[in-house]
Amino acid sequence: MIRYNLSFLSIVFLSLTALLIQYFFLNGFYDENNFLFSYYGDDYNYINNFKNLKYSDIKLSGLAKEGVITPYNALLFFIINFGGIYFYFFVEFLLFVLSNYCFYKTSQTFLNIKYRNWALIFYLILPLRYIWLFSFYKDSLILSLSIIFVYVFYFKKDKLLSLLTFPMLFLLRPIFSLIFLLGKLNFKYFFRFIYIFIPIFILSFYLLSDYLYFFRDERILVVYEKLQEFPLNESGVLNPILPFFLWIITLIQPLYRSTDSLLIWSSINTVVKFDALIKLALITPICHGLLFFRNHLKQPNFSIVFKLLCSLSLAILLGFLFLTNRHFIIFLPWQILFALYMINKNGFNLMYKTGFLILLIFIFLN
Repeated sequence: MIRYNLSFLSIVFLSLTALLIQYFFLNGFYDENNFLFSYYGDDYNYINNFKNLKYSDIKLSGLAKEGVITPYNALLFFIINFGGIYFYFFVEFLLFVLSNYCFYKTSQTFLNIKYRNWALIFYLILPLRYIWLFSFYKDSLILSLSIIFVYVFYFKKDKLLSLLTFPMLFLLRPIFSLIFLLGKLNFKYFFRFIYIFIPIFILSFYLLSDYLYFFRDERILVVYEKLQEFPLNESGVLNPILPFFLWIITLIQPLYRSTDSLLIWSSINTVVKFDALIKLALITPICHGLLFFRNHLKQPNFSIVFKLLCSLSLAILLGFLFLTNRHFIIFLPWQILFALYMINKNGFNLMYKTGFLILLIFIFLN
């Protein structure tokens, strides 16, 4: 392990090297038009809808609907309409490199040299991140922009860069972009805000007619099928205990569970499972860290990471986005930093090693 701080050029070199290696292994998952799930996926609808739409067609609604451009996919439309497909990939890869640098600079505020370097390497080797990076899905853009925004807003405290970054993030995911402001809350009021936020968030779906689209029968069926995947919950009933359990599930992000190998979206199961195997090392320190949550809220720099981890995972739960791997990557950097902070503080001790081995054995036995 390198025992000195990485420069910007070093991070650029590592980022480009990771891109080339990941592309070599992952490029076969896309069809000739670079769609991940052929004409079944959202990316197909995005690109093909863009050909027949104008700026005047943009609707100020919060959800993506077939044939309509909304803030959910407007930034993607702007970029491709302005410079074409190759310009889109240039922007995406540029943001990828810049976000890696911002991720590393953020880690410098609470990790020592050894573990900040480990955090970056860990972040660069996870293959699932690149599946979405090489596609037309917006989740990688959201991921990169959110890391950049958090760094310039909270740590660099650059108001101009914050103002330039936030509108793009807002266009992609309005609700999630507002959550990235939560780090400014004083820890005394953090949980009070969460208690207020939950009912307001749920109530808004019923008050705003556009959001009734979110509760159409097809989506409810998907949620029901997801709930059936949990142990001792074959009926798929959302009982009073399960929501809290789901929040823990999203916080630690265990292995993705495959249901039907014939489903079109199961084509990337191998990548998802390999990615999850690597992340097994994070689960035990994250669980350990959650037991001492009050201590994290009292530490100025690290509290931002903890608040983002909790609030983003809660939003994913409330939005019925749990167990959808592309939605999970939005808080992947905060998972890594949270886990590495605990390892930095305690070392990769016997408890962490034992937890890792137990999880590994359990997976292979199943």
